[in-house]
Amino acid sequence: MLRVYVAGPYRNQRGTWFVRENIRNAELVGAEVAKMGAIPIVPHLMWAGWDGLVPDETFLAWGLSVLDMCDVLVVLPDSDKSAGTFGEFKRARDAGKVILYWPECADELRRMVENAKTPAA
Repeated sequence: MLRVYVAGPYRNQRGTWFVRENIRNAELVGAEVAKMGAIPIVPHLMWAGWDGLVPDETFLAWGLSVLDMCDVLVVLPDSDKSAGTFGEFKRARDAGKVILYWPECADELRRMVENAKTPAA
């Protein structure tokens, strides 16, 4: 079964409401990935509300560790200014993982999920 890591901005200088909006955006894409039949990995949901518990660098390192176990990286819109997402992108690229951009990639991801379900001949 395909494991799909959803990457996008989490933090936001404008405040908590905007952080929650980022979490919700990632959650919605994760739900779409699940409906396709893949395993969505959404770090936004894994550590939501833990701000201040450990340094931001620790959360980023945890995310990279989880990304290493995934097959595909899906990048959310408006991720171009997110240092965390850029780090995830570099890690995925260096590991040769498939990198897709939401929402343009939805059909391609759906095909990949279907192909992953088909046993090899």
